[in-house]
Amino acid sequence: MRKRIFLVFFLSFVSLINASFLIDVYHKDYGYIVRTVLVFDSKPNYSVIKHEDDIQINILNCRKDATIQNVQVPNSNVLKAFDFLVSKDKVMIVLTMNQTLQLISGEPYKVELYELSGELFKLVLDVFAIKNPKTLEEVRCFADFYKTIGKTELAEEYYTIASELKTVQPTQTVTDSVVKTREPKNFFKKTLQSLTFIESLKNTLNIKVVIILAAGIVLFIVLIVIISKVTKKKIPKSDFEDKSQRSTCGFGDSEFQKKMVLKLAAQEWESEAIAMELNLPLDDVHRMRGSDIDDELERF
Repeated sequence: MRKRIFLVFFLSFVSLINASFLIDVYHKDYGYIVRTVLVFDSKPNYSVIKHEDDIQINILNCRKDATIQNVQVPNSNVLKAFDFLVSKDKVMIVLTMNQTLQLISGEPYKVELYELSGELFKLVLDVFAIKNPKTLEEVRCFADFYKTIGKTELAEEYYTIASELKTVQPTQTVTDSVVKTREPKNFFKKTLQSLTFIESLKNTLNIKVVIILAAGIVLFIVLIVIISKVTKKKIPKSDFEDKSQRSTCGFGDSEFQKKMVLKLAAQEWESEAIAMELNLPLDDVHRMRGSDIDDELERF
């Protein structure tokens, strides 16, 4: 019994000696990239599991410094929080992702791991919210990040891309499929050429559309004028004047007209009124009335 107890204590002591110790955790946000560094006293036995919404780092046979606490990360494009779950012989670190950019771009995030050995062991995780930078801001972010971590050649490539992109259009978005991390130059060069061609083609098409619309409007007006002239009825002035005047031929034959003139005169109608009533010239009315007077004189 005593031997068993001693063996358990001995194994526990040995495991404590061999256990790694998580001394510190720190990170820096580069806009669209976050570099997280885990500092250990010795190389740990770890594994990294990527999920859609988080990254889990499982460290077996490990202890954690008590001062390392859970951390929320506000206003980050990459991460939301760092959480530490500690059990008897295991430490789990959970990096919760901010999935906003993933939903917009439709691309998953990217993680790159590095091990730095020395007096202390450092596990470095570079978490990229986007795989392929497309806007001027994103390209500059990648350039600044690579410059900071000492990858000068890659940084210069992204700075060149940013300069070309700014020349084309400061707010232009590069819309292509996948950009290889090590070959950004050729991709962006081709993309920028395509964008320039598309912009030129768009301007040409806009001018043609305006010209076609203007010609269509002019043609429509001309057609309306022609149709109005063709369909308009011309009325001769002489015809109009003839239709607007009353007939001066009178009604019936001359005997009937004379009879009517004398009848109206007997009713004390004026000659002008009789002419209007019977549609006769005034001279004819006077003549007919005068002949009546002559007949009366002959009787006497």
